[in-house]
Amino acid sequence: HRIGSPTDRDRVEADRPLECALCHEKKTVREILGEMKTFWKVSFDETKVASLYGGNLDQNAILATLANGKPHEKAPALFVAGETKMIAAAGYAAKEMSGPYPIVRGYAERALESIYGEASPVDPLADDNTRVIDGARAWLARHANEKKP
Repeated sequence: HRIGSPTDRDRVEADRPLECALCHEKKTVREILGEMKTFWKVSFDETKVASLYGGNLDQNAILATLANGKPHEKAPALFVAGETKMIAAAGYAAKEMSGPYPIVRGYAERALESIYGEASPVDPLADDNTRVIDGARAWLARHANEKKP
């Protein structure tokens, strides 16, 4: 992923993810914007930023990136979700296991392996995408009752 300046208006208002979320994974988009304003003395058009995150600044920035991001944004978000065992990201990771980009599929698999603490029962690079989708859904179903941290 690329890291841009937190004071670059074009970067913050027209691109994802807010890089700050990669280390502050529990923050909402609004919280990150507020901290950027306080720390860097800069404010942003919240309507523009909200449009990047599905219209909602009050959602977790990592989850919003997984829901609305581009592949090069989803890969680091999946990495963070795995490293922090963000179980709320499991559904997004399972969806990405059958996505169009093999490298993102790999990040998704690793995120789920880390979240669930077990080796993947699914080959995300298999030719049969239906098998990947079904396998990822079954994997999620086995862990459906786990608590969110």
